[in-house]
Amino acid sequence: MSTRRSRPVRFSLLVALTVALAGVACSGDDDDSGGRVDEPDGASLVEPFNAAAEEAYEAAGSDRQEDFTRGVAETGCFVLDEAGAVAVADALGVDDPDGAELAGDGFISGPPDDRELLVCPISLAGVDENVGVNAGTLDGDRAEVLQDMRRGAELNDDEIEEVDGEAPGLDGDHVLAVARDGATQLVWVDGGFGVSLTVPDDVADAEAGFRALPVLVDAVAASLAGS
Repeated sequence: MSTRRSRPVRFSLLVALTVALAGVACSGDDDDSGGRVDEPDGASLVEPFNAAAEEAYEAAGSDRQEDFTRGVAETGCFVLDEAGAVAVADALGVDDPDGAELAGDGFISGPPDDRELLVCPISLAGVDENVGVNAGTLDGDRAEVLQDMRRGAELNDDEIEEVDGEAPGLDGDHVLAVARDGATQLVWVDGGFGVSLTVPDDVADAEAGFRALPVLVDAVAASLAGS
């Protein structure tokens, strides 16, 4: 595990806090799917996430219901493993995907069953900026999430612009992307669960981000299914 310090990645769904295939990994069959994955049921990911979050707070000697505003660090990245990080880097088309690894050891915060998110950035070989990864419970649909992102941008005197694109295998009603602060933020939300991928422009463009989002969602679902 690298000791490189992770650079904080904001997820604008949570202004105050900085924002899957249930039991099934991405299919490896040789077919004409073009790398598509089967979309998970977001609701099925809530229970295993909650169980792992509860264990993380208990291990830190904290009360999840009372201490969620300050959160817990060094939780372990229970939503993504090193293989998943490499798969995301490969989907982004970086020069050395095998050099990708988890940066840091996880940080979880936010109100349980509402917007409780685990932050697990990915560091890339020879690249200063990390790829942001967040996953956790997220109350709201695509439109509500986008509205929150716009509200967060306004509060921070930022500007965001919605980006069009297709994430192979994911329902378009569950996916949104915005350009802001020299990066593209892509979000998948379904059934009270969300996964976020923040890709700096210096790492890859929005099109690559759309390709990588379903790979990340798949990896998150597989990790939670095994937790």
